[in-house]
Amino acid sequence: MSDNQIIAIGLASTMGIGILILLLIDRFYIERTGKPASERVREKNERMNGPISRAQYLGRSVVYVLIFLVFMFGLLWTNDFKGRNQLFPFLWVFLSAFWFCQLQVRWRNQQRKGPNGPITNQLSGTPK
Repeated sequence: MSDNQIIAIGLASTMGIGILILLLIDRFYIERTGKPASERVREKNERMNGPISRAQYLGRSVVYVLIFLVFMFGLLWTNDFKGRNQLFPFLWVFLSAFWFCQLQVRWRNQQRKGPNGPITNQLSGTPK
């Protein structure tokens, strides 16, 4: 067998295994809940986009800051990363800073919203 055939067979079998796993997950979800498989994705999206607790906020903040500090230390104060090898830690520094900023935006928006809707400084009328 040539290398191209081995690669093609490997890709095809990987795709087949992925499809099989997805079908099994959907089948088990349907049997367990009685809902269609599309509900599984909708429920996951609701969980991911739902409000976060203070403990989740603090935990995620600590993890993102630690990732940032560890890889920044690796970039600036060690000689382990030279040339193009600096791309890997730089990417992690950038991603952790981005995730941290997104977490701050999400947390602040969540804190601005009260139990009865958004809190505004308006004296009367509907909030804009």
